[in-house]
Amino acid sequence: MSCIGDGAQPEFEVALFRYREGRPLLVICGGELEGPESVYLDFFELGSDATMHKVRRSIFPVADAGNEKGNWRFQVPREGKTILVRDQRSGKIQRKLTWNGEKFVEER
Repeated sequence: MSCIGDGAQPEFEVALFRYREGRPLLVICGGELEGPESVYLDFFELGSDATMHKVRRSIFPVADAGNEKGNWRFQVPREGKTILVRDQRSGKIQRKLTWNGEKFVEER
């Protein structure tokens, strides 16, 4: 799902993955209001209290581009289980990370 920004809020995309036992994992991909798009990822899972809670970043092996001043952006899938890490300037794919039901692993 893609959500357009309104001038005061940056646009963002949302993708839904599932753990092996069926629990949802929600991934939100966003950018900066007046900066690059799709450079941050946040992960949320359904807790025992039936509300969404932020997940530790250890399930995804690439840091946000904004945290390391990296030159990449993320592309969450419309279908499938793979998040692409692309070069911000060229758009070339640098890494492919696929959800295995527990964490994202790099395709070789």
